[in-house]
Amino acid sequence: SDTTGVGSSTSPYNTVYKAVDQCASSGDAVYIRASTATYDVTYSANEGTCGSGGLHDFDKSIDFIGEGYNTVLVADGTEHTDRDHHCISTRGTNTKIYNIKFKFIGFGAGRNTNYMTSFFGYGSLETQAKIYNCVFVRTGTTVQPSMIYDNSAVSNIYLYNCLFETEYDWQGSYSGSTGLKTTQNVGFTKATTSIGITLTTCLSSVSDDAEYYITSAGWQNAGTGTNPNGTTAHIGVYGGTYAWGYWNNGTYKSNVMDTGLDNSKVYYSSWTPVTQPGGTNINVGVRASNTSFASGDGTPSWTPATNGGNPDVTGRYIQYMSTFTTTSSTTTPRIEDITIAYKVKPWQEKTTVRTGNNAFGFGGGESFEWEIPAKSGQLITVTAYIRYNTSYGSATKPKLTLYNLGISNTATMTQGADTWEQLTVSGTPNRNGVLKLKIEGYSTVPGAKMFVDDINISQ
Repeated sequence: SDTTGVGSSTSPYNTVYKAVDQCASSGDAVYIRASTATYDVTYSANEGTCGSGGLHDFDKSIDFIGEGYNTVLVADGTEHTDRDHHCISTRGTNTKIYNIKFKFIGFGAGRNTNYMTSFFGYGSLETQAKIYNCVFVRTGTTVQPSMIYDNSAVSNIYLYNCLFETEYDWQGSYSGSTGLKTTQNVGFTKATTSIGITLTTCLSSVSDDAEYYITSAGWQNAGTGTNPNGTTAHIGVYGGTYAWGYWNNGTYKSNVMDTGLDNSKVYYSSWTPVTQPGGTNINVGVRASNTSFASGDGTPSWTPATNGGNPDVTGRYIQYMSTFTTTSSTTTPRIEDITIAYKVKPWQEKTTVRTGNNAFGFGGGESFEWEIPAKSGQLITVTAYIRYNTSYGSATKPKLTLYNLGISNTATMTQGADTWEQLTVSGTPNRNGVLKLKIEGYSTVPGAKMFVDDINISQ
C-alpha cells in the first residue's frame, strides 16, 4: 500500500513511483517483485510534446531491480495525450535497470512517426540508463520500431543481454542514435538491417518462447562475457551476469577491507535472515592477512564462519565470502545484511610517544583496562596523556575511566587530533582491593588509532 506501506519486503509500496519518491538523489534501489498483476509506470509530463511515456526516475540515479518475466512494467500511451510516447525516459546519470519485462503499448493513430514511438526518449533532453537482462514487448502500432529520439545528442543508453519483441523490422532513429553507446548480447525478433546503431554479438529475426528463451540457433554460448556459472554468455536474457533462469549456486566476495592495523582480530560474524527457505543454504567464509591481497586471489585461505560465531582469523586485510545454493528452480536463499566484527590488539608504540621510547597503542574503537592496587579511605589520583590520530574522525573522543571499590570517575578528551592531552581521574576507595583504569575509543573508521603515555598514579 502506498498509504500504509513502509517500503520493506514485508510492507512494500503498491506503485513504483511511490518507491521512487522515497529514494535519495543517488545510491538507492527500487526492488519490484514478480506478480500476477502488472505495474503501470506510465507518466504524463503534460508538456504537450515529448516528455511522456513509461519509466521515469525524475533525474535521480536509481537501480530498478525486477525478478524476470513476472515483473512487468507497462507504458500505456492511452493514458496521456502528449505527442510522443516512449518506453523509458530515465535521466539519472547512474540509473540502472535489471531483470524487468516492459510492455510498450497504446500508441494511437496520431503517433505515426519514429520519433513519436521510439523506445527511449525525452525529446530535446538526454535519456540515460544501463539496462541489463530486460525484455521489451511492443504492440499496437503500425510504425516500425526505432531505438531513440534525442535532439540533444548526449544520451547514454547501454543495453546488455536484452530481448526486443516487436511487430515489424527496425528503422533508424530520428535523432540521437549516437546515444546508444553499447548494444551487446541482445536479441531482436525482427530484422535490424536498418536499425542504424552498432550491434555487438547480437542476433536479429530470432524466435522466442513464452518465457523469452531464444529458440533459434546461435544464441547459446555466443555472447560476450560470461554467464553466472562462468561459461560463455548466451545472447538474450538468459545470459550474462544477471541472467534469468535457475542457477543452483552462486558466490559473492566482498571487497578487501584495510583495517589500517596489523593483527586485527575478527571475533564475530552474523547475518540475517537466520533461516533460509527449504532446499536452500548459505555458507559464509572469512579470511584475513597482514599482507595485502586482491578480492579474487587464491590466498589467504578461507575460514568457515557460523551465524553468531567467532571465525577467529587475524590480519590487517579482511574479506568475507557468501556462497548461495539451492535445489529449487523457484526458491533462492538470501542475505539481507551481514556483520563481520573485528578488534585490534594493543601494541607497543615506538613512533607516537610523548616521553621515553614507548607508549601504548590501541585501535580507535577499542577499549583496554589496567589494574591498580589501592588502599581503603585514601584518595587516589591517576593522570595519563592521551592522543588520537586524524583517521579517528569525528567520533566521540577517547575517555579515561577509574572505577571499582566505590569509585566511578571519567574524563573525556577535548583536544583535536595529533595532540597529547593530560586527563585526570580520582576517587577514594571504600575498601582495600583493585581498581580498574579503562581507556575507551569510539571510532569505527579503518586506520583510527589512539595512544596512551606517561600514566602516573599517586595515593
